[in-house]
Amino acid sequence: MASSLTEVTKYVSWNEWFCSRESSSLIDKENMEPLLSAFDYSLSANDCEAAVGKHEETVFMAQLSLNGGLNLFHHFKEVSWTLYEKEKDAGFIIGISQSIATTMKPDTEKLFEKPLCAVQVVPIVTSILKVMTEEEIDDLQASTAQKFKPRNFVPVPPFLVNPISSAISASKGNAKVVLLATIATIMDFDASHIGDDEYKDIASQKCKPLLFWLFLAIQDNSFVQPNQSEGCGSVKVVKVFEKTIMDSLNGGNSDNSGSHLLSLKRPLEVMAASITSTQSLLQSMSQIQHQVSDKSSKSFKKIPVQYQNMLLVASSIGQAIPESLNEDAMDFFSNSNSLHGQLKLHSLLEAARLQVSVSPALATCLQNGCFLWMNVFTPSGLADSVMTTENVISNSSLAKLTKTSVVFPTSVHESID
Repeated sequence: MASSLTEVTKYVSWNEWFCSRESSSLIDKENMEPLLSAFDYSLSANDCEAAVGKHEETVFMAQLSLNGGLNLFHHFKEVSWTLYEKEKDAGFIIGISQSIATTMKPDTEKLFEKPLCAVQVVPIVTSILKVMTEEEIDDLQASTAQKFKPRNFVPVPPFLVNPISSAISASKGNAKVVLLATIATIMDFDASHIGDDEYKDIASQKCKPLLFWLFLAIQDNSFVQPNQSEGCGSVKVVKVFEKTIMDSLNGGNSDNSGSHLLSLKRPLEVMAASITSTQSLLQSMSQIQHQVSDKSSKSFKKIPVQYQNMLLVASSIGQAIPESLNEDAMDFFSNSNSLHGQLKLHSLLEAARLQVSVSPALATCLQNGCFLWMNVFTPSGLADSVMTTENVISNSSLAKLTKTSVVFPTSVHESID
């Protein structure tokens, strides 16, 4: 008896996956208004949470970044082992490119709560659409004829997902930059579909809630409140997302550099601790860190001197040893905790199109200097190739990565030794 196998299409990134959804085309053509009104302020917190969980093919935006900046999330899930558990673990994926997409645990109570602020006056949409600079955003005047009440998140129409993602990456989630990118994309979208009978929606009219939401996100955190997400520590949730990612993405790449990058992915994953040991290691190391350093501030000068010298030597060009690392590396060490450091590394990896995920444990080791190269004076340039996005996949960088021994601790006791 003959049998046929249905081949499941997998995609390189979440952006590609969302673009391939039939729902994306349907929304862009004539369903923007139902999407943007599905999560308005009248919905209760529980109903809102349930609705977001059902919209797996929708990307949402909220203030999720370290500095209160904007970011995208999707595939919100609540997980429990049995039907009788009252407490459920929750998580979502942040980012739409595979290299940056990270499973995080949101503050669901804050994210889905009914808006606490009063209905706000906002500029009329025609005024917003005329804006072309950040200075013009500052000059926008609210009109009593137009009012809006925002939730702490907003759904994003499919045609805006990629431009907004790019604006977030380029500006570290600056809401003004995101608003300008949104305006430009809306105007281009409408211009490109003039006279096209398939596209019944006019984006400049249907996307008013999104434009109003961005305007209020710029004004005050009391209107659109930041959500303090943290690394997902639930084994149950992690397993669910591992399956989701495996079923949807193939991690492949069509160019030659992709094969080199994939060869690095597995070794880096092996170095990272499992989710359970990660939590134990982080908790223990946090206690040690509190005793030996200022908990509220981490700067390059506060990490161990031997580690400073090691990085500076490795960042040298020839015999010239710099006094400090480059800006991105220094930013990494100024982060207040390992979660912030982890997200900083992910942003660098995304910019370099590296499909690698850095665990909280590995970020902690890098931030605290809890590892050693076998020879602290070699090879010159190793830290620069690892900590920055330049020449990461060059032959010389690959040779340095593969020929140099890097020792990471597997327990707290080893890190102390």
